[in-house]
Amino acid sequence: MATLERASIRELFVILEPFAPRANFLVESVRPLSGSGLPTLLGVDAFYRRRTDIALLALRFAAADLTPDAERAVVAVAQRARLPVLDPARLGKVDRERFYGEYLRDYIAIAAERQDAAEALAEVAAHLGIPPVTASGSNPAKAVGSNPRLATEPAREARWPDITQAGSPAADTTGVYIRFLRGDEWVTGRLG
Repeated sequence: MATLERASIRELFVILEPFAPRANFLVESVRPLSGSGLPTLLGVDAFYRRRTDIALLALRFAAADLTPDAERAVVAVAQRARLPVLDPARLGKVDRERFYGEYLRDYIAIAAERQDAAEALAEVAAHLGIPPVTASGSNPAKAVGSNPRLATEPAREARWPDITQAGSPAADTTGVYIRFLRGDEWVTGRLG
């Protein structure tokens, strides 16, 4: 990218970790980042690092559109979903060069130049073989079984992938991933 282009574009990185055990939940969590009331996205790239099970979303905005108020609005949307945001422009020159030159190089670029944050992140989930959740909230890969209650009510677990699936990053770690219900929301945790 030319120097003039780089000066006219600002990137914010949304950090999603752990990604695999809560991929579908995170896809829905980032959907508001492409919504109205926020500066127009010029593009979204999605990156993934299997070793640490971290996904990154690079949100690109026109520098003129990302005013301090607009940036606070984007960060507030991410924070409501409990997602940290990294602004490379706020890093010192050496740290910024290290971030782009070394750290980001450890990630695989999965999606590039998308216009929707959820679409880009869904590509990361698909790359990992995690089936998407349907609009009804059920996971088509999971059988409902013969319980009539389950046939009429989508299971809350349905939005979570099977984290014991071979090849998933969670299966490759030494810790144990757990899910528990806090209020009306499933929360993941890692033991060990």
